[in-house]
Amino acid sequence: MGGLGSGGHNHLGRVPVERCRALDATELKRKGLLADGVRGWMTWSGADGNENKVEIVGGRDAVVLRYAWQRDADWVPVREEIVLRRSMRYEGGEETYFGCPQCGAQVKRLHLMGHLFRCRSCHRLVHASSGEGTGDRATRKVQKLRRRMSSPEAIGEIIRRPKGMHRATYDRRVEVIYAAEQEVWDGTLRLLARLRRSETSINRPPTGQHFWA
Repeated sequence: MGGLGSGGHNHLGRVPVERCRALDATELKRKGLLADGVRGWMTWSGADGNENKVEIVGGRDAVVLRYAWQRDADWVPVREEIVLRRSMRYEGGEETYFGCPQCGAQVKRLHLMGHLFRCRSCHRLVHASSGEGTGDRATRKVQKLRRRMSSPEAIGEIIRRPKGMHRATYDRRVEVIYAAEQEVWDGTLRLLARLRRSETSINRPPTGQHFWA
């Protein structure tokens, strides 16, 4: 049975969902772990350098998670059954979801916090973007667009046409990237202008007065 150390994932609270390990129904299906009798492992290195392991026992109607988590000096075994729900796709085939063990919500992902896999709402997780300003979101957008082009993520870097990409597609995507970068520059200029106005208002004494008055 795998073990989970007493690292950052044991601290509950409103933290970004991106910081939590996630169990993804689509990924399990792709790896063939949603069939009876199939076994697999979810592993990762913890902040303490130790390997964390969760055993996944597949099934058609549910998957079973088996692991242990460290509570003080003791290791506590966990066995949890996660119900699977399926729905037909409009274009054919079926989509697989988890039923959250706590609230029953139908979700694609369950996130690990403390020692339990639950949906984002039950763990009260937030998306990192919810705490970002407009400039942060614009910068992340640029970085995402540049990654799609296998280009350096730094704003202003040359964007070379990927091998095999049509010129028209390249030109269209570069135009979108440059427009997004302009948003970042415009936002930076607005911020600098606000800072200058703020600095002026702080440093300038009221009319007819002096600092030593």
